[in-house]
Amino acid sequence: MSDGNAKKTSSKESFLPQIFYNALLVGIMAGISWYAQKHSVTAGEFVGAFASIPLPVVLFAMVMDYLFDTGSLYRKVAGKKGLTGAITALGVAGFFFITMTWLVAGTITMNFSTITPVIYVVAGLLTLLLLWPKTGTTHFVLLYYIAVQLITKFAHFTLLGGVSLG
Repeated sequence: MSDGNAKKTSSKESFLPQIFYNALLVGIMAGISWYAQKHSVTAGEFVGAFASIPLPVVLFAMVMDYLFDTGSLYRKVAGKKGLTGAITALGVAGFFFITMTWLVAGTITMNFSTITPVIYVVAGLLTLLLLWPKTGTTHFVLLYYIAVQLITKFAHFTLLGGVSLG
């Protein structure tokens, strides 16, 4: 097989997993949007919630996004074929979503109904950024965090937030 045919086969093999991965991202975006609409989360609430995320949580999300995009983790998740890749991506997304919800809310209890809907929307956006390819080197999370701090005049700025287990 010539090098040209090998490249065609390689790109064809990566095309289908990429379609599944993009469909998963669209599904997550639709889910976040549906949840925000259903619970009437306003842009003002979103900005306030994002601005009140403690700085170490923003840095953690930024580092995780960087590691996910520049390391081999993205290739391991997105490179898997079919259902296995989708399940792996959902597992990573689920774990990161629960972690971000815990960090953004400051607490996680067995009763998730005590957490406000805007927290779920913010945690969902941070999870989506982790899964989105090639966002880790742009520092988008930190830049947006600085922007919302400027908009709110640092009214919600938290250097170190308290996180409890219940």
